[in-house]
Amino acid sequence: MAEKKNNTTESQRRQQVRKARTRKDIRKQRMRKKKLTRLAVYALLGVLAVLLILALVAIGRKLKTGRQERAAQEARQEELDNSSLYSAGEVLHLSFPVLTLDGDAEAVEEVTEETEENTEEALEEEAPDDTEGAAEDGEGEEDAETPAPEPVYPKPNLTVSEFRQILQDLYEKGYVLVDMYSLSSATTEGYTAAQVMVPDGKKPLIISQQDVSYSDKDESHAISLIKDSSGKLSCSYYSDSGAKVNGAVDVVPVLEEFIETYPDFSYKGARGILGVTGYRGLLGYQVEKDDSILGTIRIDAEGGGSSEVNGDLVGGGTGADAAEIETADSTGTEAVSEEDGTSQGDAVISSNKKKLEELLSALRANGWHIASNGFGQTSYGSQFEIMKQDADKWKAVLEPIVGTTDIILMPAKADIDNWSGYSADNERYTYLHDLGFRQYCVEDDEAFTWIQVKPEYVRMGIHTIENYGEYTTLMAAE
Repeated sequence: MAEKKNNTTESQRRQQVRKARTRKDIRKQRMRKKKLTRLAVYALLGVLAVLLILALVAIGRKLKTGRQERAAQEARQEELDNSSLYSAGEVLHLSFPVLTLDGDAEAVEEVTEETEENTEEALEEEAPDDTEGAAEDGEGEEDAETPAPEPVYPKPNLTVSEFRQILQDLYEKGYVLVDMYSLSSATTEGYTAAQVMVPDGKKPLIISQQDVSYSDKDESHAISLIKDSSGKLSCSYYSDSGAKVNGAVDVVPVLEEFIETYPDFSYKGARGILGVTGYRGLLGYQVEKDDSILGTIRIDAEGGGSSEVNGDLVGGGTGADAAEIETADSTGTEAVSEEDGTSQGDAVISSNKKKLEELLSALRANGWHIASNGFGQTSYGSQFEIMKQDADKWKAVLEPIVGTTDIILMPAKADIDNWSGYSADNERYTYLHDLGFRQYCVEDDEAFTWIQVKPEYVRMGIHTIENYGEYTTLMAAE
């Protein structure tokens, strides 16, 4: 059989190759499109899956939030059902002094009786005789205008054990501590009175302490407020043997111990208000240097210190027995370190401020509020310039250490206006308001509880309990 001749020309062969390549390219393009399509589908499915997950998460969160809101509403309703509501004007405010050590109560009572006798004698000596000079050229009228001597207040003698007894009695009467700021609400339009909620059957109470100051020479009271080695708030004081020891012998640590035993005495973690002064240091620590001071600065084992001012050691430190370091020579020049040029007093003050920073932080963490009680026991009902000087010194010396506060416990049992309220034409009020004070606590024995809430301020009546008899008399009128 004869071989079949290949009649395919070169051009035809090339054309066939091109067609084959074209078909191959088409197949590749189709495969690429299919791959891209699959990727697009997978991407879309991924996006849809993510959206679905996000939607489910959002729905879950919404359901959870809804459950939480319903639970919160139920809890609030349950709290309301099991609570008593009081107006802000029904909150009792008791204020206490620095407590007297129990062993020194009798001595303090003797001082109090002597003070009362001296006061009565002074009043009798200064009282004008109505029968003398009544008809002699108006001398009787001149005598009538002679101001009576200022009353000398008996020294507070409320002891540590009596304060514990008062707390126990308040607890048994159903009182619970509430926060000062729960009495009002601050809005853009000013302050408005709030309803105060306490557990059912309980009664709201605010506790404050006035003139929180200590002296390192005082053997009848605490000499400083401290944070002890266990982290608890405590006090340093002198024992009967004269040794410096630590313990709960003033309002803060005693109240802390009581709340530890009876947690329900503190509603929502409320504590009290400390009205600090500066004329004997701050909470028992020297915080300013007086170049006119001659004497010693004592530095104790823990770095605290105190200065002797007019025979009274002020701003005592904490810890073991103090070692005396002379800081003034015969000319009154304070000793200065040769290394850095700083005085021993500067070192004490710097150390004390660091201690106070830690102490104040612990107080606030526990729920205590710091208030001004004036710097030097000056009556703010006296002349404006006297009040201004004292308030300025509190702001200049103590505020940089304790921080800003809008609470003031009016010092020396004096107010700056009458019962009707404060007004813009009262220069004492406007000055204190400009300094940032908004919560005013004033001595008021006329009413058991009393408050005045104005858009510009809150003014509350307090009862100062300086001895146990004052407490029993007050509560008898409850």
